[in-house]
Amino acid sequence: QSPQDGRDLDGLLRKADMAMYEAKRLHCGVYVYADPLERRHERIGRIERALAEARERGELRLVYQPQVDAVRGEVVGAEVLLRWDSETLGSVPPDEFIPVAESMGLMPELGGFVIEQALAESRIFIDRHRCGEPFRLALNASVSQLFDAGFVLKLLDAHRRWRAGDRELVVEITESLFIEDIDQARDLLTGLREDGLVISLDDFGTGYSSLSLLSKLPIGELKIDRSFVQDILDDERDHQLIRSIIGLGASLGIPVLAEGVESAEQARILEAAGCARFQGYFIARPMAAAELADFLARWATLRPAPFRGAS
Repeated sequence: QSPQDGRDLDGLLRKADMAMYEAKRLHCGVYVYADPLERRHERIGRIERALAEARERGELRLVYQPQVDAVRGEVVGAEVLLRWDSETLGSVPPDEFIPVAESMGLMPELGGFVIEQALAESRIFIDRHRCGEPFRLALNASVSQLFDAGFVLKLLDAHRRWRAGDRELVVEITESLFIEDIDQARDLLTGLREDGLVISLDDFGTGYSSLSLLSKLPIGELKIDRSFVQDILDDERDHQLIRSIIGLGASLGIPVLAEGVESAEQARILEAAGCARFQGYFIARPMAAAELADFLARWATLRPAPFRGAS
């Protein structure tokens, strides 16, 4: 509005564009410009400029969050997570820089970096894994990455190298993949599954997946969103919802992993409900590859109380 938002036409049009793009981002019909919106767009601009050079500057790094078998109490894998320590912006959280990377078209490039770096760093910790079953390395993949032929080829090549050591490569996807193009998504996931990759449906319960959809797709794991796990002790609805998800997985032969497990009591409830695997701060925070090597070597003494009796 003039005059409070500016008096010249160019300035008013620029701010109107900000409001329009924010409305699109939030999927709403109307958004009113305000000063915080301009500050947000200035922040995005700084992130865009810094992110374009982040890889060349060596500012990107990987961390790994262990995943534990709920029954046997053994570490069976780890999720690979990307972190960015910017020279100019400091530590930028993923939920802030990933959407910017998507809008810049950088996700396939970042995904390729994650794949190659994870396989290279796995040499640091993989020999410390001695639980008797394949170690699962879980990589997150966005819609733009999976619909990029170059990224998929890198993923398949990585899997062929990784499985040579009797290991599993897991691809974590979200339900937004199905919204884009269900037929193309089905063909893509089927091809990945036929090549031997495990498809994990991340943040399950927060989107639009249905029983009929799951029965038609080659999903090898359901990952319960942390928002349901965090209130499982106090909210009976979340407790029942988790039991329903685990029951749904059992009926389809799909194991369930719960993320965001932060206490022994949460772990006990989830294990009693039939949850196959856990991930969360109760097990360990995300850590560098060298720390994961030490963690795996010392797991027998580190394991929390609910797992100490497991063999």
